[in-house]
Amino acid sequence: MQHLNQFVFLLVNGSPGAVPGVQIVARLLAQWSIYAVAAIMLLAWVRGGSKARISLVLAGMTAVLGLLMNMAIGTLWYVPRPFAVGSIAKTYEKYPTTGTILPAMGYGDKQTKELEETINKSDVDLVVIGTPIDLSRVIKINKPTQRVRYELQEIGQPTLKDVLMKKFGKK
Repeated sequence: MQHLNQFVFLLVNGSPGAVPGVQIVARLLAQWSIYAVAAIMLLAWVRGGSKARISLVLAGMTAVLGLLMNMAIGTLWYVPRPFAVGSIAKTYEKYPTTGTILPAMGYGDKQTKELEETINKSDVDLVVIGTPIDLSRVIKINKPTQRVRYELQEIGQPTLKDVLMKKFGKK
């Protein structure tokens, strides 16, 4: 089950150059398919005969039972991201729309251990490191890595310097 969960998650969110259309279709299905099923059942109720109505009642009861079982299983066995552990899993629970970004929740011993375990459990071809530090010097990553760099271009006020000066004062 864990493998299927990870496969579907990566299919929707993790493909290289993820196609926005796939994500849009997945969200539409997740949010609106229940209403489509209800509309189809209502239409069948209105247009169908007594045998169709009996079948619809049984189908409706089965659907409600399935939804209740789904809620119970989801409550007892919640996995926001199949590879996430510790504080990273909690972050995904709090911010479920994070997508394919893996947040580094700090660089203490516990956080780096959780980050290492999470990265090494993930099923990816390449780890793109976009942190201010080179993670491969801090943790052991068992996958190919590529570090990317970026520059901060401040737009507007306050600037980073202003914030730091207010917080820590002058040298």
